[in-house]
Amino acid sequence: MYRTDLNYTKDNNLIYHFTTADSLLKILSNMTLKLSTFANLNDLNETDINCNWSNSFNHIRIKKYIQEHCKLISFSQNYIYNEVFHEAGYNHPRMWAQYADNNTGACIVIDEKKLKEINDKNLIGIFNKFESVKYDHLLYDKSIKDNADERNFIETYYRHIFYKKHIDWYQEGEKRFLCIDGPEYLSIKDCIEFVVLGMNFNKEKYFDLVKLIFMNRLELTPHDFVKQMNSDGRIFVGDDAHSIYETIKNISILSNEYVELLRKNGYAI
Repeated sequence: MYRTDLNYTKDNNLIYHFTTADSLLKILSNMTLKLSTFANLNDLNETDINCNWSNSFNHIRIKKYIQEHCKLISFSQNYIYNEVFHEAGYNHPRMWAQYADNNTGACIVIDEKKLKEINDKNLIGIFNKFESVKYDHLLYDKSIKDNADERNFIETYYRHIFYKKHIDWYQEGEKRFLCIDGPEYLSIKDCIEFVVLGMNFNKEKYFDLVKLIFMNRLELTPHDFVKQMNSDGRIFVGDDAHSIYETIKNISILSNEYVELLRKNGYAI
């Protein structure tokens, strides 16, 4: 049965993508998120489709079609516990451990509406969905039966195939973008609200990150980054702009020019 004490909400239109330090640098260097195939998922049940099959060949054929044609990317969401405690989607200790390399990575906070708007033009005519995953202790559905057309089967039953996971994954609060024969990347240009760096963010990668911020000028500024802090089992964030600025001063004689550029655009240093 579904849990009722923990509810996921879109109250501020933000979604959260956890990643490693290496991947963060790649993402920010081209402002894109790479979609994954279904060959690299963490839930073992997702390699199977829990329904009635007319024969084993159909199962193999449709599973192969999914692996060759379907892509996805996952995000976490804000949540409410017992209708009292409103928590931001970066407050997922399990996600920090599992997807952000034990707090050495980061969480990119994205405006979902802007993400959809900027990518819509590249998805015309492409089957795609952006929905929340449902969690249950039983995934089998005997009412679903296969048919001869792989794509038709997937488009008809996409929620059962891609948007159901075992309840053990409930804490992820996952929201997925899914597509069939879609693009390899989604653009996140002008979609980032801020980036949360893990409290143990890789020190060598931090220097590379600061250089990237400096070289890209106003694409992202030091003010777009905060640092993860833990207290009483919860995750908070604190401003990291000063630390980034101090690092910029040590890597370039042009830092004063950069600061002046920030000030002209309304940033206080």
